[in-house]
This record gives sequence, structure tokens and C-alpha cells, in this order.
Amino acid sequence: MQQYPLQAYIERLVPIFREGQQAGEIVEGNLEELVGNYFTILSGIMVLGEGYRIPEVDFVMRTITKTII
Repeated sequence: MQQYPLQAYIERLVPIFREGQQAGEIVEGNLEELVGNYFTILSGIMVLGEGYRIPEVDFVMRTITKTII
């Protein structure tokens, strides 16, 4: 992570999240915060040890996507 700090990943994904917001697929909010929170969730999942339940993809995606009715 020293070579590639979180901010570098955030900057790469912000345009993708912006497109998602404009298309109505990603929740409204501060883009850098949304991407940073998403990476925090993924980082936590990557270090889960034995005995921890890995959440379903749909659950993780609901943290950033809008519900389309």
C-alpha cells in the first residue's frame, strides 16, 4: 500500500462512480467518500480470518448502488 496509497485508487475510480451517479445507478453523495468507503469494506473483507462470514456481493453492492424499482 505504500507504493499505491488509497488516494491513488480513489482518483482512478471517481470517474466510474461519477458516471454511475449520472446514470442513476450509484447513490448520491461525495464521490471520494463513496469510493473510500467501498475500498474500506473490500479491505476488511480481504483480511477476514477464519470464523468470519464473507458478505454476499449483493449486500456489498447495496452500500453504493440505488435500488431501482
